[in-house]
Amino acid sequence: MIERLGSHYGIRDARVLDAMRAVPCHVFVPEALQRRAYGDHALSIAANQTISQPFIVAHMSELLEVDNRSRVLEIGASSGYQTAVLARLAAQVYAIKRIGELARSAQARIRQLGIYNATVKCFQVESSHPENNEKQSSHKGAAAFFISQRYLLSQAGCCHV
Repeated sequence: MIERLGSHYGIRDARVLDAMRAVPCHVFVPEALQRRAYGDHALSIAANQTISQPFIVAHMSELLEVDNRSRVLEIGASSGYQTAVLARLAAQVYAIKRIGELARSAQARIRQLGIYNATVKCFQVESSHPENNEKQSSHKGAAAFFISQRYLLSQAGCCHV
């Protein structure tokens, strides 16, 4: 899968490819779908939600241009896979998910992998902001209809929807 991300899709950031290599995607999908976790497609997870295909995770991670000093806010953490990949690249990742069941399972999977610089919380994004401090990067996954001014970025920050 990793080689295909580079050769077929043009992902060039070695740090992103290394992060993708280090995070086992199959851990983030239901057991019945684990054999398909590395294919070029999204997969269903709990609560009628999906995990993005590996290319999308790699592409969004590359676009954010995070480094080991970056603090990232991820809105819509899904299964936690993107969160775990970003945690391999950034100093800190704060992810939110509106479905409590998914937020809790994502957090558990991330901890199971020994990742401690990422936090996934259940949070209704429309109601308020999880933290006041500015983020340097923001990734809003799936069904982004608007970006609230509550999600402040630092002056040089970037947001990908």
